[in-house]
Amino acid sequence: MAKIECFLKGDFYSILHEIDDAIMNGNISGSCEEISSFREGGLTCEVRTYERYSWFGGNRVALNLTMLQREPGGKIWFCVTTAGGSQGVFVKVNTLSESSFLSQVRKISDKYRVDK
Repeated sequence: MAKIECFLKGDFYSILHEIDDAIMNGNISGSCEEISSFREGGLTCEVRTYERYSWFGGNRVALNLTMLQREPGGKIWFCVTTAGGSQGVFVKVNTLSESSFLSQVRKISDKYRVDK
């Protein structure tokens, strides 16, 4: 499993749209499998699960994204994990598909990343 966890600074929905666009248009087999959106008071949370087919691994890889912001304009807690893509039964053998999927998101998150 590969992971990005950091804080971002910028417009919450612009960043989300940019990431969604990169995933959906960067993979011929990319799909958004599920979305959960929550807003209450100043709290905004988005959880999304994406999948794509890995030609290299011959299977599907999942990417889970969570973004959380306490108040508009504040720092955004950002967490992305990937899973799948390995062909090993008892040990993960090939994690290249997971890392490749994550790299599409890392390029965008690095533009908005801030220190805690």
